[in-house]
Amino acid sequence: MRCDNYPSEASGGHYRVVADGSFASVKCAPALAEFVPKVAGIGYSYRFNGTGPLRVSPTTVPVSETSSVMSPFQPPSDGFEFHVTRMEWLEGGVVSLVLDDPSSSANVMNESLQTELERRLEQLRSVAKSCSGLLVSTAKPKIFIAGADIKYIAKTADFTRDQVIEFCQRGLRLYQGYAELPFPTIGLIQGACLGGGLEFALALDWRIAVDAPGTILGLPEVHLGLIPGWAATVRVPRLCSVETAMRRIGGGTNFSAVEALRIGLVDQLVSADQLYHAGVAKLALERSWIHARRDAMQGPARWLREVDRPQLPEVSQEVPAFTTDDVAILAEEVLAEVQSNDPYLHPLAPRLVIDLIRRSVCEEFYDACALESQTMAEVYTSPTGQALVHAFLLNDRAKKSPGVGAVPNPLPKMEKIGIVGLGVMGRSIARMFANTKGQFLLYDRDPAVRQEVAWTVPAEQFEVVESLAELRDCDVVLENVFEQKEVKHLVLRELEGIVRPATRLLSNTSVIPITELATALTSPERFCGLHFFNPIDQTKLAEIAIHSATDSTTVWIAAQLGKQLKKMVLVVGDGPGLVVNRLLMALLNEAQRLLAEGYSIQEIDRAGRAFGWRLGPFEILDVIGLRTALDAGGQISRHLASALSAPPFLVPLIKAGRLGRHHGAGFYRYSTDGTAEPDDQVDRLIAAYIRPTKEARPEQRRSAADQAALDESLAHRMLASMLIQAAAILQHGQVRDAAEIDMCCMLALGFPPYRGGLLYWIDHYPIGRFIEQLSDGQLAIQLAEATANRQRFNR
Repeated sequence: MRCDNYPSEASGGHYRVVADGSFASVKCAPALAEFVPKVAGIGYSYRFNGTGPLRVSPTTVPVSETSSVMSPFQPPSDGFEFHVTRMEWLEGGVVSLVLDDPSSSANVMNESLQTELERRLEQLRSVAKSCSGLLVSTAKPKIFIAGADIKYIAKTADFTRDQVIEFCQRGLRLYQGYAELPFPTIGLIQGACLGGGLEFALALDWRIAVDAPGTILGLPEVHLGLIPGWAATVRVPRLCSVETAMRRIGGGTNFSAVEALRIGLVDQLVSADQLYHAGVAKLALERSWIHARRDAMQGPARWLREVDRPQLPEVSQEVPAFTTDDVAILAEEVLAEVQSNDPYLHPLAPRLVIDLIRRSVCEEFYDACALESQTMAEVYTSPTGQALVHAFLLNDRAKKSPGVGAVPNPLPKMEKIGIVGLGVMGRSIARMFANTKGQFLLYDRDPAVRQEVAWTVPAEQFEVVESLAELRDCDVVLENVFEQKEVKHLVLRELEGIVRPATRLLSNTSVIPITELATALTSPERFCGLHFFNPIDQTKLAEIAIHSATDSTTVWIAAQLGKQLKKMVLVVGDGPGLVVNRLLMALLNEAQRLLAEGYSIQEIDRAGRAFGWRLGPFEILDVIGLRTALDAGGQISRHLASALSAPPFLVPLIKAGRLGRHHGAGFYRYSTDGTAEPDDQVDRLIAAYIRPTKEARPEQRRSAADQAALDESLAHRMLASMLIQAAAILQHGQVRDAAEIDMCCMLALGFPPYRGGLLYWIDHYPIGRFIEQLSDGQLAIQLAEATANRQRFNR
């Protein structure tokens, strides 16, 4: 046994104790007597307060601390300081390189890490003769490298084609430098290993992963409209198979450590406590396999299908057992499957990356890398790629909960939550809470509804109460009653008189201004809106609507409630329909105006889907429910005069019992499996409100070009109405900037991400040309007035 003297006890440091290859970190010298042998790789944290017994608890020991340090690496002569990596000599000439960004809970491939890896490569080359192997690990148990940093991506968003190629080449030079080190290199993967992080691991000779649910690998770049740029499209087909590369990179799905072993992306699975020792053991073995594997990377890929690939591809180069025609057939097959499996994934990046793999699998390594860089430049600088990167950055911004503010001190309680109003939305919210912690009290004024809900909710977590008075001890109450101001006023007043002074009251409304609802309360500072969207299980956003008196604690509590349901939350200013419903109503009402002009329901919906909406506007109305849409539209239009008026198509359909998808019929008739079918009855019910114009003719056989032109014309009409309302929302300061409107469109309305958001899209159209091309002159005038003196929405 020996003790390496770490910082002294007086300075609060630790001692390191090594005995028979085992290791312990101890707080003070008396603890040495308590040292016990341990299972390899598991340490015990000993804590001693100077008077009582030692506190002993097991802890996973970072890889770099599981062996005694022979000597530190000499710092660079130019004074460069390392911050996000550590490198040490271990016994037997093994080097440990640990990834550990102290400023973040995750290691990400950003400028700092890339630069330090470049400098570490220089150090490794300088000591190559003394080095017997390299172990690369993470000090963060949940993250190896979680892909590229958001800020790093943002800095490259406006790169030219040449800049993108150079960006790729820098990463390729770095990773290939590690691949060509004159000693074996092993990646010890624990936690997420994604994107550029996985590409780095693939450049190493061997990969050992922790067999645990938290070990996730993947190359998800296509979901950003991009492709891998640091040789993943070259290494994966040569290491695994052509099919593996096309499927895993073209589909962009993540996979488990077990699946990674099956397809050949990792070579061993071990438990977390054995990770370091598995790496050391591999380095101690005979090493001819290294040269065979490195040689295999230089030539063409050797296996077409995953099932044809040997479990351990350690043989030297072989002639591929397939032809270029075989690869072309496989590419078509995989592309079709990728698009079928994820119809909302924009096809540009999957198509380009699968075609790239088709073209490059028979090329030499560096030629294939050059093809990858060129393809990355093509997709990165495309409008679709730029829009998807913008959407990705907006999504990251939304995760930070814009407008919520700091955590209150002291932290308010949120243990008991009341839900008042158990209609469709109230029940949906309750069902979502069933997967969370807490105690929930549910109330509805209708005894039949209370009884029905009581039969369906889990008794151990939910209690259906018989009166509002039973909510007196709730920490927060969410009101979901009928969208009528007088009804909500009555409920809010009664609740305020029952609950404790610290209880927060929230309203799930968007059609009645929060400021008007707050007038019912004597303490309006503890009240705000928390608006969820229908269907609640398919939308990612919740709006927190504040009024002038709302205090910061109320906002924070509303945000935590939204996050408890796994929603991103956005604080918005008060206004009719808030942000999302105001924009949605503009879209739906313009669709009804087009219907009144003689365009068919199917034509209008097809135009919406052709633009990229997941559902057409009349399909959306059926999902919302026609009665709900009519009530909401009436409430919003009262506050916005004629700005959001629409023909009365909903009234005759509601009277005929066609209430929407949940009732089997609305603008469409729905089969038992939910398939929408046109229904002649609808045409008869709404015929009185249709006045065909010259432009709107009955559907007829059109050329592809004519159909595309019609789709665009109708879609642009609906988008123009949304833009008028978006400009008004910005003018009145309901959001902080144009990006927040784009966030609302994509996270709550299903706006196609590959268009970057409503205002990003119009900025790149641009708006002047868009107005000139609008088919409705009056709408063009309104939009021009709404956007006067505005060249762009996004700065």
